[in-house]
Amino acid sequence: MEKPIQPGGTLLEVTGATVTSARVVTVDVALLQASAPLLALRADGLGPGASLTTSGRALDLTSKAKLDSTATLFSLDKSQLTINGATLAAVARGSYLRTMGDLISLANGSTLAINNGVLLFASGGSMVDIRGALIAFSGTPGNTVTVSNSLAFVNIGGIPVALTGGALPGNVLITGAAIRNAGLGTITPNKALIRVDGAATRVTIGGN
Repeated sequence: MEKPIQPGGTLLEVTGATVTSARVVTVDVALLQASAPLLALRADGLGPGASLTTSGRALDLTSKAKLDSTATLFSLDKSQLTINGATLAAVARGSYLRTMGDLISLANGSTLAINNGVLLFASGGSMVDIRGALIAFSGTPGNTVTVSNSLAFVNIGGIPVALTGGALPGNVLITGAAIRNAGLGTITPNKALIRVDGAATRVTIGGN
């Protein structure tokens, strides 16, 4: 019987520090159950927030890996996450991602910058089920999500989605508030936030 990996808390928490990494979390042929964010970036009291820069995927699920979470996956509070040439979360090769929370939350002037990538890349017949929002803003205004890529996209549920490798609009279901508290943040317009690749790949965002 498959035995899940159950971390006791946040896998990586950075408080008031600057970190550079090649990648953050990779799950390969395993079942991971989480009840806290995989990555949390925080301010050190009244001091500066944390800053993490990575040249790889922040979350990489491969080879039929499974992630079942009851929490928001990425949490930023007065902090900055920069991803260069990669995606925030990748779900590939028949993997499965479900979270009862949001994909990412940004609070109190936090910044997510994705250079030549997307927030979510699902491929290879994988399944993604996000019950919360794709992006949730909170706290004070001034949160920003900056995304750069050259992908063609269609709007599904108000979210720009790139469909490649035979994926159709019917592969994606987005309902509710996929962007929560939109007035507390800004998102780069006219850039794909999600990429779905493959005719058997499915993405659902409940926006609850």
